[in-house]
Amino acid sequence: MLCPPGQGMHPASGCDCVPLEEIRALYPAWATDADISQSNVEGMSTIFPPPIPEPTPTPVVKPDYWPACNTFAPCEEGSWLNELACSCMQSYECNQVCPKNQVMDPFEGGCSCIEEEALMGKFPEWASMKDVDYSLMLNGKMGVFKPQHPGKWPQCNPIPMCAPGHYFNNLTCACWPEYSLEPCAIRCSSFIDPRTQCGCLKPDDFYSLFPRWATKQ
Repeated sequence: MLCPPGQGMHPASGCDCVPLEEIRALYPAWATDADISQSNVEGMSTIFPPPIPEPTPTPVVKPDYWPACNTFAPCEEGSWLNELACSCMQSYECNQVCPKNQVMDPFEGGCSCIEEEALMGKFPEWASMKDVDYSLMLNGKMGVFKPQHPGKWPQCNPIPMCAPGHYFNNLTCACWPEYSLEPCAIRCSSFIDPRTQCGCLKPDDFYSLFPRWATKQ
């Protein structure tokens, strides 16, 4: 809604145009334009939640449950020690596209492909794909099993009928409550729980609600 020249939206109603002098009279005489603007910003922040902050990066350190590498030959120049496989990997990296069920071979700098099962055989039996990826990230490399974006969102089947006041989230395939203009009594320093709109979640818990391949966009 646009107001005529010399008028503005009444801040108390939000739907009425009144003379600017009438709006100015709502504030103390000593208040500057900056004071008025700041008071409106602070007031609206109690209604609309602040933007979702970026998650704090988790320090990349070797997990305690990984056994120490007791005997190994020193790695040659241009290679590095993978602390999970306890063997050396090439430092250089290639951009290789591998067939289905194959991944880049990190032992060869990613310049050749290897069957997933064969690669897992080079690591301890108890190691998971997540462990393997993490062992690469310890040296600043990209995980070979990192989830790939499917290119489009999967179709939700079946699509449930959401209750009144709820909407269907096509990425999580779940019904979530619509945002209410009535502020929740809880203020979160990180993430508001979208499943309730009145709870807090840690960054890891928030992102776990979505597919692993999902980006922030």
